[in-house]
Amino acid sequence: MTKIVLCFIINDRLHHETAWQKWITENNDIVDFFFHNKNEPTSPWIKEHCLPRNYIADTDYFHIVPAYMNLFMYTFFSKTRYSWFVMLTESCIPVLSPTRFREMWILHQESSLMQWGKAYWNIHFHKRANLYQLPEEYHLFNDPWFILTHRHVECILSFLVKYNKLYKRICNGVIANESIFAIMLKKMGKLKEINSAQPSHLVNWSQMSSRTSPYVFRSLLNEPEYSLVTKMRLRYPSACFMRKVNTTSENVNLFLDSNSK
Repeated sequence: MTKIVLCFIINDRLHHETAWQKWITENNDIVDFFFHNKNEPTSPWIKEHCLPRNYIADTDYFHIVPAYMNLFMYTFFSKTRYSWFVMLTESCIPVLSPTRFREMWILHQESSLMQWGKAYWNIHFHKRANLYQLPEEYHLFNDPWFILTHRHVECILSFLVKYNKLYKRICNGVIANESIFAIMLKKMGKLKEINSAQPSHLVNWSQMSSRTSPYVFRSLLNEPEYSLVTKMRLRYPSACFMRKVNTTSENVNLFLDSNSK
């Protein structure tokens, strides 16, 4: 039996840890989870599931790809075969109940969920991922948080070996995690297998909380947020998670699919 692995990239703690513990426990027969934790965790639960220290890379907003790759390598070559590799941040939460998430995985475990497309910025002004140094066909973006299948993670790890110089060139550009995975899969001839219109994570870029950060959700008791999340769910029925959610929200469970148990 294959399983799902949740791959968290965090700095020191997980927002809404208690809610995550409960959610994971209800699916512990199909879900494993690991943390790439830059700092020494204070939570015993997180500490128990951290990557070994030799797999921990320096992370910041501009250079975070090595953390992804270390999580992929550690989990891909483990004894367990994972059909879904789910990339998450400390501010993500599930938007499906454990039961609905299990159903989604059973139906779509052979499909990756990642929005991608043509780079939407001026590649000569914003030197993201050093796209200006690449042929036009690789001027791509991808959602930085996504779900990939076993075969697509295998392609990414193969790219790392076959095209290591190109990998390093892309990583030397800033915010490479918003392009490099689409480029890797394109180079390996697999990108078109992924539906470019279906994300795994709901996110609101129309109301940004800063120049680089999407909107931070607070509570579905807030009518505008409730309406927005409802619309996003209808538009993206395959989405399993959401970011970013306020650290102090006491109503995080309200974001779960209220129509399932």
